[in-house]
Amino acid sequence: MTEYYFYKTKQGDRWDIIANKFLGDMYKINIIIAENPHVPINEELKEGTILRIPKIEKEEKTGGLPIWKQNNE
Repeated sequence: MTEYYFYKTKQGDRWDIIANKFLGDMYKINIIIAENPHVPINEELKEGTILRIPKIEKEEKTGGLPIWKQNNE
């Protein structure tokens, strides 16, 4: 069973900002969009909109370095 965050948008919120905040990757906006078909897809979200965001594990960021250059301490 999937668990969800519920988020009330603020002025200036965008899909990519919310995806980065909750999912750890701004390019995962499609996951949030799919869970919220009632929300128009605009550049900026309307303030006060309630979004349902699935809780998924955030991927660890490595700074884009190849695995052999990452600090594995």
